[in-house]
Amino acid sequence: MSLQDQWNAAFGPNATAGLSLPGLNTLGPAAAFRQRCIMAAISAALSVAQEPTGTGNHANRAALGKAITDSPLAWLDACAAAVAAQGIDNSALDQPIKDAIWTAWNMLAGAL
Repeated sequence: MSLQDQWNAAFGPNATAGLSLPGLNTLGPAAAFRQRCIMAAISAALSVAQEPTGTGNHANRAALGKAITDSPLAWLDACAAAVAAQGIDNSALDQPIKDAIWTAWNMLAGAL
């Protein structure tokens, strides 16, 4: 998947550099992908909340989970971009999207 395809998957083909990203209702095919990404992130957040507190970077990981569950729309762009940057788009099954969120979790949490 090209970088342009990754951008289109995350933000839709009509987003313009320097302008606000389009809203959820104007994203076209990217809307479903973005919704699936944030739902995968919420699912991951619930799992992180259950991990042992001795897990590496748990505090940062848990803080990200709380932030995502408290304000999922605030994390929509970051989660969709993190998944799309791994070459995954809306044609993927759910599990690769979930796996991509897990791959990006520590980076998104600032735990690297």
